Amino acid sequence: MNDLRLIQNIFNEFAIYVTNLETDGENLLDANKLLAILIYKNVYPRDFERLHRGTGILAEILNLQEELIETGETTYRREIAKLEKQLEIAEQQVPSDLRELRQIYAMALIEKLPANHDSVSVDRRNWIKLSKLSSHDELELFISATRLSSRNDYYNNESQIDVSTLQNEVDSQRTYHQRMTEIENGATDNKNKSLREIHELRSKLAVIRTTKLDELLRLNTNHAHGLLKSLGKMVSWPVFWF
Repeated sequence: MNDLRLIQNIFNEFAIYVTNLETDGENLLDANKLLAILIYKNVYPRDFERLHRGTGILAEILNLQEELIETGETTYRREIAKLEKQLEIAEQQVPSDLRELRQIYAMALIEKLPANHDSVSVDRRNWIKLSKLSSHDELELFISATRLSSRNDYYNNESQIDVSTLQNEVDSQRTYHQRMTEIENGATDNKNKSLREIHELRSKLAVIRTTKLDELLRLNTNHAHGLLKSLGKMVSWPVFWF
């Protein structure tokens, strides 16, 4: 506002209201809210008159509350459903990632063995078929060994294989165990993050119907702006945040 007379009128009217309220011994009205109403009344007098009949721009905005609540509820539920779906996919992805990692190291080990060998052992007593190596519970024991025994089960001819550099050849920066832990920890971190976000969204959803209009307008700025434009008018937002 750059109209000094208008500013003076608002100030005088504000002072009168404050004095009357103090005289009545009541202090029920927030001074900021009172000032906002008086600015609205003086800057938009026609719309202020329409407000008494439940029409006009401000009336339209006040009537947005239920619509904004429903929009917020829909948005929160959609975001919760999206995060829950991501969690479901992630739960399925971790076993897949771990299985792929095991296959990578199992294949790297098999490539070091003679072509016609089909079993491998750490202690020359317990032999594991190569076809079952990637799914074997003790795969990491084979990967971490420095030497392994391999054999052709049909001819029973056996060889000693140096596998001390296996892990470094597959990944010079991380061991198999480190990579496995990264997958598991990464999945856990992402899961916890998503669960926190879901909890926050559910908390917001639970209280959205008790949220004040000004907060709803701030949460739905684009939506509210669109509704104002549809009225064919542009109104300064701060006037209505009371």
